[in-house]
Amino acid sequence: MATTPRYLIGGGEKLSVEVARPPRGFGDKAHPYTFSEAVERLSPQLENVKNELRSLPSLACPNGETVVGITLHPTYLAKSYYRQT
Repeated sequence: MATTPRYLIGGGEKLSVEVARPPRGFGDKAHPYTFSEAVERLSPQLENVKNELRSLPSLACPNGETVVGITLHPTYLAKSYYRQT
């Protein structure tokens, strides 16, 4: 069985070219809502959730616990977008 030679290229990194990298600066974030708008919108919804959870039968709350799912705005899904506080 004939095999073709596979040559190793010494110093192959010299044959490569530098690739321009995109800028990494984090400019001002365009927030979809102000904090006060978010509070105004979410407060009644959270009150409704709280009332619904309190009205659940104990059989639906093992160990007295419940689980709630929320959906974040896609703008805030990246880890770097979260506040440090």
